[in-house]
Amino acid sequence: MPSGKPAGAASASLGLLLTASLLAAPAAAEPSDHSPEEEAAGQAAASGERVEIESFTDETTQVFAEPDGSFTMETSPVPQRVRADDGWAPVDTDLVAAGDGTVRPKASAAEVAFSGGGDQAPMARVGIGSNAVELDWPGSLPEPELEGAQATYPEVLPGVDLVLTASVDGFTQVLAVKTREAAEPVAGLHHPPRPHR
Repeated sequence: MPSGKPAGAASASLGLLLTASLLAAPAAAEPSDHSPEEEAAGQAAASGERVEIESFTDETTQVFAEPDGSFTMETSPVPQRVRADDGWAPVDTDLVAAGDGTVRPKASAAEVAFSGGGDQAPMARVGIGSNAVELDWPGSLPEPELEGAQATYPEVLPGVDLVLTASVDGFTQVLAVKTREAAEPVAGLHHPPRPHR
């Protein structure tokens, strides 16, 4: 006669295993009945520190729940943060060399790219969404010298440096004329913006 546990014992063991598994499984998080403002206010009151209401955060605005039950909105006329893979990152206009040969700010609200030198790319490009504007330089550019948000292209003309400075949502361009003799050819220089889509 085959040996083994009785059917009743096997059922009882299986029941105990299922029960143990259910007890060990973490409970699913229940949806909160509180609004983000109420949750933040509760956290601020419990911790004694202000708590950001992240659902209200955008490029220019932050809202905080204060420990005393009030709310504070901080807003800026220009972007202070940009979207990042893990949420938001502070604006950082310091320039770095990119893999495509251009020079770009670390984090800016607009897509700003400067030439890394040569004549294959536009002097500067600014894009927002699907629209962009490019500026060309009449000739080849030297490799820029980077310092913070500035890219300096030395001697683009005799006695003249081109200085591009990245900003939060664009850039500025300056021709630094180093001698009086160098001023005359600069006066006739013209390179209008070229829309790019």
